Amino acid sequence: VSSDLTGSTFNYFGYKEVNLPLLGLYQPWNAANVLCALEILKYKGFTVSEKAIREGFLAARWPARFEIISRDPLIIFDGAHNPGKIGALCAALDSLYPGRPLIGVMGMMNRKDYRSSVPQLAKRCRVFIAVPAADDLPQIVKPEERVEHVQIPGRSGDLTLVEGEQIYNSYIQTATIQVRGRYRA
Repeated sequence: VSSDLTGSTFNYFGYKEVNLPLLGLYQPWNAANVLCALEILKYKGFTVSEKAIREGFLAARWPARFEIISRDPLIIFDGAHNPGKIGALCAALDSLYPGRPLIGVMGMMNRKDYRSSVPQLAKRCRVFIAVPAADDLPQIVKPEERVEHVQIPGRSGDLTLVEGEQIYNSYIQTATIQVRGRYRA
């Protein structure tokens, strides 16, 4: 497995140098599960050509899963919401951006294991900002108003990670985040 800022390349039994545009060392494992399922389907009489499989992987998109929203300033959205996924996220950050100053903005619902998840990420951050997640706010509040007030104290070279529930990221994608000025996510 090799992984960089363009995605991953991996081998899986007869499949050599499969390219996947998704970031994170965990993505080839997810793709290997897809290939395993396709092998099982083949034994059930369903076939998908290798060309179609490769094209499918190349077209793969997963919003808010280690998704680079902006390169200058560098802003990444991710939807990890439990200790295992936060651990995988931290491993991806360490692999792709070793030593890069990190600003973390995190929203996690109360029903999740935030007591174990938050420290894993917060200890890597120069600045850590916890924001209310969807279940902590009245339903009357519009999604774009939920995070509009967050001021991120960015410096040149910082990586800003906006992290939390997938639903939280769908809300924050509609909001304006300020990092050295106004940027539209």
